[in-house]
Amino acid sequence: MTDRKNNRNCRQWPDGGIMSARSVSIFFFAGDFAEVLRRHDKGEPQVYATHPEVAKLVTSLADRGVRVTIYRYWSDDRRVEEPRNNVKIIALNAQRVGDNSLLRAALADDSSEVLIPHFPNLDFVNACMQTGRPVMLAMANSYNRTGPRGYVERRKLAKVLNDARLLLVANHCWPSAMKLAEYGVDANKLLAWDVPKMFSPDQFEPRSRSYETAPLIVYAGVINEQKGVGDLLHAIGILKKRGIILRAKLAGSGDLDAMNRLVAKLRIEDQVTFLGRIPNPEVIELFRSSDLIAVPSRHSFPEGFPLALFEAIASRTPIVCSDHPMFFPILGTNDRAGIFRQRNPKSFADAIERLLTNQDLYAKMSRTAEDSWSDLQRSVDWKTLIDEFVTNGASSKWIRQRTFNHLLASSRALASAGIYRFES
Repeated sequence: MTDRKNNRNCRQWPDGGIMSARSVSIFFFAGDFAEVLRRHDKGEPQVYATHPEVAKLVTSLADRGVRVTIYRYWSDDRRVEEPRNNVKIIALNAQRVGDNSLLRAALADDSSEVLIPHFPNLDFVNACMQTGRPVMLAMANSYNRTGPRGYVERRKLAKVLNDARLLLVANHCWPSAMKLAEYGVDANKLLAWDVPKMFSPDQFEPRSRSYETAPLIVYAGVINEQKGVGDLLHAIGILKKRGIILRAKLAGSGDLDAMNRLVAKLRIEDQVTFLGRIPNPEVIELFRSSDLIAVPSRHSFPEGFPLALFEAIASRTPIVCSDHPMFFPILGTNDRAGIFRQRNPKSFADAIERLLTNQDLYAKMSRTAEDSWSDLQRSVDWKTLIDEFVTNGASSKWIRQRTFNHLLASSRALASAGIYRFES
């Protein structure tokens, strides 16, 4: 499926990257990017923390004459929008995960010089590489399945990601990127990415527990079982039987019908409020107004380091989170969070009770937010990374100085300690 016509137009670096590309296509799993650009133009808050950076990137490239095509795999309908010059947004109307025919058809019709799949559909990544065009994979995933199936999955992943035709691999935040290195992905093409945050712990005073009202625990994210929302509701029910009445507010969309049925079954209707989706700037206000923040993701949920967890750390409100492999490297030591065993509501309830009944521990967790935050400042800026790849290719000096291989070679002391610090 080689696109010879487009290859003739590419001004390539020796490693296959290109200089000053005239067009780029980015394939996202989901997102209403026409609405993202509308909000950006009108100065309105975005719903998701990554969307301001998407809008800035697209606007910057388009204003410099680069044609940007944004594909949205998961959508309610098929449509093409052109919200501004040099920008085209295509919704593919996928109704099920793994409908690779839609992606391959879109790729066959695509004429951009550079391809950036932004979710790890390996079949589609292979198809992108077969075009002969420069390809970079950006993702926010982890691979935590255990047993033989998990081993085979990770071997297949490493094989695809190590293909020389895939020039760069970027995963969200260093814990998830480090996991890829452990699976055998070439550190010379591997980076950790992140986006700027609106808030940080130094903007807020450390918290102390107040007992004037019933404690409030909050959650922000997708409402479903894999994200551990059912485990949170069961933990609230367990605590009620222990005489601890916990109020809960949950922000986000998802399987609300099933969760409302569970709330009724547990008889905690007067304790739980579903807020629906709220704008991203309101999340920090929700977190600051609460006594605890729940991040209960199960290992089966393949996320990197969720943006809601950044906001939780920034708020200084103590966190109760699962022992998800992506959380533990940051929060699993020195009483930085109340850690519980995933899929275990009793362990969840125990962690909540421990924090609510130990004022010194509660205050310590609020103070150590600065340490957790500092440990997360090890990733490159997402917008700059994409811009550099489109403008200067994988050979960009800025990119080469920020790959894991370069960091390992230039800082053995930090590498031996498992620490990778650098400016984004």
